[in-house]
Amino acid sequence: MRLLFWYFERFAWNPSMKTLDHAPEAVPMSLEQTVVAFIHVEPPDVVDGSSAETKLVKNAKWLARMGRFKTGSRQYV
Repeated sequence: MRLLFWYFERFAWNPSMKTLDHAPEAVPMSLEQTVVAFIHVEPPDVVDGSSAETKLVKNAKWLARMGRFKTGSRQYV
């Protein structure tokens, strides 16, 4: 598994194309003071007994708690 984490004071996105017919319509959104993770999963990461998912969640939560943010509110998306 490859991960790329970024801290953002403000992160916004605007979906431009729907690629899955059964998925709900996506709307533009933005988040304040957030950690954004780009995740690349490889075949060994999805086999039974792999700890990759647990490590990913622990790392993301640890980064979100590092104290870089001014407010006490946290949002995991």
